Amino acid sequence: LQYLRGVGPQRAKLYAKLGINTVADALLHLPRRHEDRSQLTPLGRLSVGPEPRTCAGTVAGVSPPPRGRPQIPLFVTLRDASGFLRAVFFGQSYLARVIQRGQRLIVHGKIQPPNRGSGALEMRVDDYEIVEDAEDETLHTGRLVPVYPSTAGLNQRPFRALQKRLVDAHAAAMPEPLPPGVLARRSLLPIGAALRAGHFPATDVEQAAGRRRLV
Repeated sequence: LQYLRGVGPQRAKLYAKLGINTVADALLHLPRRHEDRSQLTPLGRLSVGPEPRTCAGTVAGVSPPPRGRPQIPLFVTLRDASGFLRAVFFGQSYLARVIQRGQRLIVHGKIQPPNRGSGALEMRVDDYEIVEDAEDETLHTGRLVPVYPSTAGLNQRPFRALQKRLVDAHAAAMPEPLPPGVLARRSLLPIGAALRAGHFPATDVEQAAGRRRLV
């Protein structure tokens, strides 16, 4: 795995902690769940509630915690044509060096009432993506998005991007261990189609069919 583009020796050590050493290992490392990010909610239409929401906006401001006060979160103000949102990142003060004004940011989490006199609704962010191009956005939102079992230092965004490349390039070439008669009798997907459905399904039904074959 370490010889693939975007991996290298150091990141390969992180994958190895998960038992992923080869392309085949990676293809068989299924998501622990899929998040439905098929609909982006305009910021002005967000409301407080228990269900996580996914939305996107342009970074209008970044407020890092005071030096030496790690218990205070990082606040990022997002805007779109409909309104504003205050994204709250706990324990991630380093993002003040990563997230910059003018970037397009996708955030996912639960919406909370305004706080600290900001006037804007807040989101305690569970996951985020910095959008680099249109293809990047379609991988990380606007669909059923895979969330993988991971380890410290291995973020979902590069993990997901690598898995998409591997599925596109190698899933169809995986050897089929079951004879055609067994597949037909049990109504199972072929291994290549099951891997694609298990990682990047188009629908809930497709995702269930993939996991039925693979799990």
